[in-house]
Amino acid sequence: SEDSMTQEELIEAINTFTVVNTDRLQAKCAPHAKSIFTTLGMASVVVLSRGFVNVKTFARDEKLVDLSLNRLSSHLALKNVKELYEHHAPDLFRKLATTTESWNKHCPDQRLFITLVGHAGYVVGQLLSTIVPVFIANCAPERDVEVRMKFFAVLGKLLNSSKQTINSTNEMGSYIENFILDIISPNLAWRAGEKEAALRTAAISCFWGMLKEKLVTFKHLESCMEKLQPLLISCLEDDVMETRFLACKVLEQVVLLYKPGYKASYGGYDMFHKLYPELLKRMDDSSNETRRQVCRVWVNYFDIMKQTYDKELYRAHIDMIFSGLVLHLDDPDAAMQEAVKIALTEALDVHPTLLKEKLKEARNLHRSPNLCDWLIAKC
Repeated sequence: SEDSMTQEELIEAINTFTVVNTDRLQAKCAPHAKSIFTTLGMASVVVLSRGFVNVKTFARDEKLVDLSLNRLSSHLALKNVKELYEHHAPDLFRKLATTTESWNKHCPDQRLFITLVGHAGYVVGQLLSTIVPVFIANCAPERDVEVRMKFFAVLGKLLNSSKQTINSTNEMGSYIENFILDIISPNLAWRAGEKEAALRTAAISCFWGMLKEKLVTFKHLESCMEKLQPLLISCLEDDVMETRFLACKVLEQVVLLYKPGYKASYGGYDMFHKLYPELLKRMDDSSNETRRQVCRVWVNYFDIMKQTYDKELYRAHIDMIFSGLVLHLDDPDAAMQEAVKIALTEALDVHPTLLKEKLKEARNLHRSPNLCDWLIAKC
C-alpha cells in the first residue's frame, strides 16, 4: 500500500513485535529477518516521504524506523544496524537491480533503492558492481529529471563521507571513468529548463565531490578529457551562478591533474589553449566569488606554461592572457586585485619580458600603479 498511515501502522506492529527480548523471539526472528528488513525498508519509503509535508511527523517516524531496525539487529545478535544491512541488503540490492530498466519517478523499487543506498553505509562500497550500473541506468538523459535528481542527491551524500560509504573498500577507483563518462558528463550538457539547470548543478557538484575526496587521478582523466573539457567549458557559461562557480573549482583541480596530458603533444596543447579564452570571460563574471575562483585556476594554468612550453611559438596566446589579466589589477574589488596579483606572480616565469611590457602599458591607465610596480620589480 502507498498509504502512509497503513505503512506507519505496519512499522508500529513490527516495533511492538520486536520489543520483547527473549531467546524464543530471537529464534523466531531469524528465518524471517530478510522479509522483516525488506518490509521495514518499503514501509519507511512511504512513511519518511511525509517529511516533506510534516516535519514533526517525519522526526517521529524516522525515530520509529531506526528503533525497529536496532531492535531487529539486537534480536539477530548483530552488533548494529550496519551489520544488519551487511547481512540482508546485498540480496535486496541485486533483486532491485533486475527491475531498474522500468523505473520512473513513481516506482516504489526506485524509491527503496535510494533509501537503502542512503542508509547502508560501508555496505555500499562492497556492492559497487551491483550499484554503479543502477546509477548509470537512472542518470541517463532519457530518464525523468526527478529520478536523476534523486540519484545525484544520494551520490552527493555518499561522496561527502566516501571513506565510510561508497569508497569503504577503496575500490571506487575502478569505477571513476564510469561515473565521469556515463553519469556526470551526460548531465552536464546544456538542456533548456530550470529542472535541467538544477541537474547540471547537481552533476558538477558530484564531480567536485569526487575531486575533493581525491578519487580522480590523471589516469582516469586521460580517457575522459576529450569529452569532459567541452562540457566543463559550457558550464562556465551556465545561467546558474553556483554551476559556474563549481565549474571553476573543478577546473582548478582538473588542470592540475591533467598537466601531463596537456604537455604530451600538440593536440594536448591545442586542448590547453581552448581553455584560456573561457577563463578570461569568467574574469568578468557577475559573481566576485566566481571571479576570484578563476584566479585560482590561472595559478595552475601558468604552472603548466612554465614547464616545457614553447614561449615563442605560443607568444600570441601568452600576449592575450597577460593583456586580459593585467586589466583586473585595477579591479574595483580589492580582493579581486589581490587574487589577480597572486595569479600573475605565478606567471613571472612564463614570459617575464612580455609581462613587464604589459604592466608598463597598463600602470599609467590604472587608478593606482602600485600593483603594476610591484610586479614589474619582480620581473
